[in-house]
Amino acid sequence: MARTLEEFHGIVADLLISAKRQYDGRPKPGDLGYLNQASQDATTVWRRMVHLVSGYANGEDVRGVHPTPEAFWEDGMSRADYLKLVTSRSRITRALANGGDMDTRLYDDSVRHWEDGLARAVMNSAELIGVARRTGNQETIRRIELDHEVTVNLAVAYTGVSLAEFRRIVNEREGEDTMMAFATAPGKHPEHPMAELITANRPTV
Repeated sequence: MARTLEEFHGIVADLLISAKRQYDGRPKPGDLGYLNQASQDATTVWRRMVHLVSGYANGEDVRGVHPTPEAFWEDGMSRADYLKLVTSRSRITRALANGGDMDTRLYDDSVRHWEDGLARAVMNSAELIGVARRTGNQETIRRIELDHEVTVNLAVAYTGVSLAEFRRIVNEREGEDTMMAFATAPGKHPEHPMAELITANRPTV
């Protein structure tokens, strides 16, 4: 069952504040544990979250250009601050304000573009895990697995679809070349099943 847009924004705010608190809580230079595995993991998760969420929350035009991710890095941000930031910059909110309609093929190209990018990120990170495992580099494997986990969790938050369903598609498409699989432009057919899953279950308003 699809999320409401309000539910999605609330979950994103929860994910952001949790990741930021872990990032801010890392040992500082000179402290015991500085640059340990937990510290590196917190950095990986936070940076990935900001990258993905800022891609969705860039729908508020500022002097003719899209907002940059820097606002997410400001010190002292609360959950309410993140919720306000994501809501005000939501691609879907902007699309509807500009005359988008939930019953049409898509809200606007901006929304579909982000959905396709999210689907591509899920599949690409899964593909890279396989590549990294063949190299045996445990640090690289760990970082890519975290990237994949954050990406899939955001897709689950966006759609309300179970984690198992995302894993099913990833497993079924194991071994494919992600770049070639997504060579078809968004909005055209045939769609990649991951893109279809995300678009078919986008949040309702």
